[in-house]
Amino acid sequence: MSPQLPDGERAPRDGALPDAAIAALGTRPFGVYVHVPFCASRCGYCDFNTYVGLSADGFVDAVIAEWRLAERVLGGAPPPAATVFFGGGTPTLLPPADLARLLGAIPRAPDAEVTIEANPESVDIARLRALRRAGFTRISLGMQSAAPHVLATLERRHTAGGAVAAARLASEAGFERVSLDLIYGTPGETDGDWAASLAAAIDAGVEHVSAYALTVEPGTRLHARVRSGALSAPDDDTQARRYRVADAALSAAGLRWYEISNWGAPCAHNLGYWRSHDWWGLGPGAHSHVGGVRWWNVLRPARYARATTAGDSPAAGRERLTAEQRRTERTLLGVRLADGLPLDPHDCAPAEPLAGEGLLDRAALRRGVARLTLDGRLMADRVARDLLSTQHRSRACENQVVDDRFERVGRGAREAASSAREAGSAAHDRGNAARERAAELDRAHPPHRVEDATRRRAAAARSAEFAHERASAGYERSAAAHERSAAAHRRAAQAAHEHGDPAGAVGHRRAAAEAEQAALLDRRLARDAAP
Repeated sequence: MSPQLPDGERAPRDGALPDAAIAALGTRPFGVYVHVPFCASRCGYCDFNTYVGLSADGFVDAVIAEWRLAERVLGGAPPPAATVFFGGGTPTLLPPADLARLLGAIPRAPDAEVTIEANPESVDIARLRALRRAGFTRISLGMQSAAPHVLATLERRHTAGGAVAAARLASEAGFERVSLDLIYGTPGETDGDWAASLAAAIDAGVEHVSAYALTVEPGTRLHARVRSGALSAPDDDTQARRYRVADAALSAAGLRWYEISNWGAPCAHNLGYWRSHDWWGLGPGAHSHVGGVRWWNVLRPARYARATTAGDSPAAGRERLTAEQRRTERTLLGVRLADGLPLDPHDCAPAEPLAGEGLLDRAALRRGVARLTLDGRLMADRVARDLLSTQHRSRACENQVVDDRFERVGRGAREAASSAREAGSAAHDRGNAARERAAELDRAHPPHRVEDATRRRAAAARSAEFAHERASAGYERSAAAHERSAAAHRRAAQAAHEHGDPAGAVGHRRAAAEAEQAALLDRRLARDAAP
């Protein structure tokens, strides 16, 4: 089964982003991900967008063409990348010179973290030194296990000691940080196998270890073997036990957890994902996120290359995240971090039952932070769901309070506008009546009483002028009140949007527009009534 892309709106051919997304660029660290989809063989558990036996001719040029598009879309000078990550696939199947040319096209901060993934059998000391000279500072090696039969089940090509040997070569080549990836819960793996894999990774002297529970993805060869009964499915209790063993062993070795599946010196690039920073994903199937807009590239390398070499965006689709979606992602991703998830004050008390169950650190919760305990890490999805549920209830109550507050402001402004308009209309009528009396004086008094009539006409004119001044002022007060009402409804619309209430936001925007129209009418009436 091929990887599946998300559903979304059609991406513009030129890759253009909304002005608001571009305006936010630079307010958060910016990263670049490069997906190199080529592999020498496909592992039985892998469902990534990878290809075996496919020529890489023209690939680097196609990716550089997408980066040139990115520069145009991001205003000509995107922020220097704080992190760059070459993933795959197996990026080290490309010649070091190609990798160096690709990396050289991407402007980077002086202290940028630059990571490349590699399989142990795809590197040697000469290649590693060339990569280091090209600017790569960090390497992540796929170890998975130190047990030969586990590697065979996973259909890995390297030997049991190959990953540790490659890690030591990477250190010798001058990489600042070396990471090893492990997988636990493979069918046939014993507790002893897992303990030996952890010991081997620790003895390699690396600065970082990732450990992931094996998942059986539909469409993979592993899935077919499990479905047929040739292999048993991974056991949840066994995987939980293995996780506890990993945390104890890695912590004892000085590698502290900073994300549920990661221990040691943090990978700054991956922290950017968990903290919803901005990044541009280059390559077939790569995903990007800038300023609340997410998009994803077409999967097939040939189709990708046709788009980028023509100067077009290779995006297959995109989505603009709502405030509620961004809050949801912030919770789902942020709660995974050892730093914890900062909570709004009104969300702390509803989260207390999770601390009572031992899933959240109670001391951290008192400081307004949802931080997972060891038990909580094993139930992180459930904790995130409960936090989202409490946040949703809090938002619903908050939305009602906001609606009530702004409705009172709007109602008061509308009442003031109505009173002012009525006063203005009455004054306008009195002014017109005074002018009519002045005209009657002209008609009623003969010439010999001109002086008396003139005095009376002057008095009537002054009365009319005063009345019209009051009318104009009344309409101006009404306009100001309607403008206050419009402003209140605009604030209410923004608050409703931020609290995930789109219907409320639409209603308040409509009310704001109506108040603005009323204010314009009052301004015209004020001008007409002016003496």
